[in-house]
Amino acid sequence: MPSDNELREQQESEHNDIFDRLIVHPEIRRVSEHGFKSRNYRNAIFDSYVQLEEMVKKKTNYPKSRGRELIGVALMHNIFDVNNPLLLWSSLKTQAERDELEGFKHIFAGAIQGIKNPLSHSVDNQDPWRALNQIILANYLAFIVDMAKYRSPTQKTEKFTEKASARANEEELAKIRDQIVTDLKKARKNLEGLFRSGGVDYLHRISALTTWNHYKSNLEKFYQEIFSDFLDVYGNIEKLNEIIKISLGTVNYSSPRFNPHKKLAYETVKKIDYLLEKLK
Repeated sequence: MPSDNELREQQESEHNDIFDRLIVHPEIRRVSEHGFKSRNYRNAIFDSYVQLEEMVKKKTNYPKSRGRELIGVALMHNIFDVNNPLLLWSSLKTQAERDELEGFKHIFAGAIQGIKNPLSHSVDNQDPWRALNQIILANYLAFIVDMAKYRSPTQKTEKFTEKASARANEEELAKIRDQIVTDLKKARKNLEGLFRSGGVDYLHRISALTTWNHYKSNLEKFYQEIFSDFLDVYGNIEKLNEIIKISLGTVNYSSPRFNPHKKLAYETVKKIDYLLEKLK
């Protein structure tokens, strides 16, 4: 039956064999091999993550924030920020690619916060199997750093400022669209009342679209395919307003003479329905 020393030597040999087969990144192996094989597992783990952090800093030209060099968790959050990354390995055009980068940001930051940082406050040695698993993770993340491409702050500012601007334009367009829809619905309600009853109260309220000049350039830019229909709607409303101004006090609104104006209001409502459908 093997003695305790023989069993311990056999286990150490197995651990070292696994280390040799799995820890293959040259930088991680260089800093951790001696500590691991001399059973100083705490140092082997700690040195692996110190080296991983140094690799990240070096590849990103030692980034700073407010004049101070970024380190640790803050460093990882900065360089893998999905909206402004310094390191990336995809175009980030799809949500899946953005989610992947976001996930690795948390893995890198978590490795520093959950593995490296506690060891900086402890001198206790670690279990060899735990050490192997944690060094394997550092080994894998080191290859991720090698694979990633560096985007300089100038490049990332230009690229992502353009994206931010596009998003801002989309948000502004959405606000404009929502206001247009609101005004069109209000105009529709008033116009429908006009051609259904012809009452004076409705005639005073059909000018619901009071911000036409404000919208005009945006409509022409963003809704070119239906811009002429907007012109027709506003043109009809303006025509009705002119008719009302001329006719007030001189026309019997229930007489057949007013029917063409009711027809114009009806046609305008139909045009508004078409626009609202296109704006969905």
